[in-house]
Amino acid sequence: MLAFMPAEKYPEAVLLDLDDATTTTMKQLAYRKPIKVSFLDPATKRIDRGAFNGLFESVVEAKKEQFIADLGASSNEQLPKYFL
Repeated sequence: MLAFMPAEKYPEAVLLDLDDATTTTMKQLAYRKPIKVSFLDPATKRIDRGAFNGLFESVVEAKKEQFIADLGASSNEQLPKYFL
């Protein structure tokens, strides 16, 4: 939900809603044709490094100048461990 307002202001930006609860974002921004990509392992709720890397590789390939990211608690807590 937090990503909605900046996404409205910057329609050309790549929007990354990286938390578990993306239903609101998916509905409110349906006109932008969002693609849901899960990078959390459903069994462990931990970041799947391959899926996560693939997501960010596709973001780089988009060659956009602006990115909006809503991390959410489940992802935010794990990111420091991911980068170690």
